[in-house]
Amino acid sequence: MLQKNITILVLSTSVFFQSFAQKPLGFEECLALAYSRNLTIKRAQLSRQRAESLASLAKYNLTPSLNGSFGYTYNFGLNIDPVRNVIGRETRQIGNIGLNTQWVLFDGLQNYHNIKRTQFNLLAENENIETAKNDLTLNLAQLYLQALVNEELLRVAEQQLELTEKQLKRTKELVDAGVLPEVRLQETQAQYYREQQNVVLAKNNLDIALLQLANLMLYDGTESLRIKPLTSEIPVVDYSGYIPSDIYREAFQNNPSLKSARLLENAGEHEVKQALGTRFPLIALVAGISTNYANTVPNITGNQTVTIPIGVTQDGVPVFTTISQPVIDSEKPIKPFKNQVVDNVNEFLGISVQIPLWSRYQITNTLNNARINYELAKVNYQQAQISLYQNVQQAHAQFMAAKSGLEAATKAERAARTAYENAEQRYANGLLDQVQLESFKINYANAQSQLTRAKYEYIFRSKIIEFILTNTIKL
Repeated sequence: MLQKNITILVLSTSVFFQSFAQKPLGFEECLALAYSRNLTIKRAQLSRQRAESLASLAKYNLTPSLNGSFGYTYNFGLNIDPVRNVIGRETRQIGNIGLNTQWVLFDGLQNYHNIKRTQFNLLAENENIETAKNDLTLNLAQLYLQALVNEELLRVAEQQLELTEKQLKRTKELVDAGVLPEVRLQETQAQYYREQQNVVLAKNNLDIALLQLANLMLYDGTESLRIKPLTSEIPVVDYSGYIPSDIYREAFQNNPSLKSARLLENAGEHEVKQALGTRFPLIALVAGISTNYANTVPNITGNQTVTIPIGVTQDGVPVFTTISQPVIDSEKPIKPFKNQVVDNVNEFLGISVQIPLWSRYQITNTLNNARINYELAKVNYQQAQISLYQNVQQAHAQFMAAKSGLEAATKAERAARTAYENAEQRYANGLLDQVQLESFKINYANAQSQLTRAKYEYIFRSKIIEFILTNTIKL
């Protein structure tokens, strides 16, 4: 019973996820999925994290540094006791511990300009993420609309096949009744098979378009990918009243590529000023505390007065003197570690000045490289402005062409439909043969296909200008 329940649960879960995977995806859903999986966006996000880390590091360079040190050594042969400053050949164990700090007071404003440079770089990385998203959005919108175009063309091909199928049945009835010759039925059958081939080609084109869309999204279930059609309420703005310069002025403040180039130019300016700061002296406040230990330091507990002979007089009388000698603890002859650490503390506080006199042209080369990078950043900014204006000009020209194409395709479809309807009546009355009717039908099918392409082309070109102005696309 338990195994049966588990089987039912697994099957239900499988059906649920399969139905979810087959749910048609709208443009916003496709875009959100692509954003979450696109490797270019992930790479830009990682670059932003790195820039954020560098910006944080630049700020902390204003704070003092604090370093600790510890050492423990064995000394053999001739060496100096660091505690008593005594030279000897004793084998010694010496330990030391210390803390030191340095606080830069003046460095030619290098830290300040480094902070500004990393902040501008961080802001530029934010814009690079938006640029990556914008590129993905445009590519996704184009593939999404192309898939919808191919769906529409498949629908037109299926409609043509359905019309030909009805015509084939009607022709067969007339041939069986002896009204039409056998050759008319054969001509209609040939047309029916050609329509079937057109349906297969349209289906293949749709599959390829969906595959390209799935690849861009890094979508796992390629075979089950389905997309939602556009709603009739989709807003499409007529930009024929705009001129490229108007569009460019509005897009100038919003374009992320342009913002990134401008921010990198600002960062390059501060890089030059930071390099100039390396020519100035570096002034720092330094301080430290340290102590040490040696296993040869005697543990003196006090002093005692001792009388010792120092010679004799001419008469042979001994001469004595009194001296003070340290008293060493007989139980602990070596001074304990904790006592040495406390007694041997050394502290210092001072000012450190480093003046660059000869750096083997490192400072000069660093400054030259910074200036070159700044000039490159300015050129890149100018190129970004030119590219944006050229893109605006191209988008506007393509929109105007798409609008004219849509108007012409609409008229052509209307005329082809009227001609085909009249041709059907004439064919039914025996005034046209199958070849002539087929010609009218092909013209009508081509007009329908051209109208479909023109409609989606007009939508796409309008949305490109909308995207240039707002950085968003709504489908």
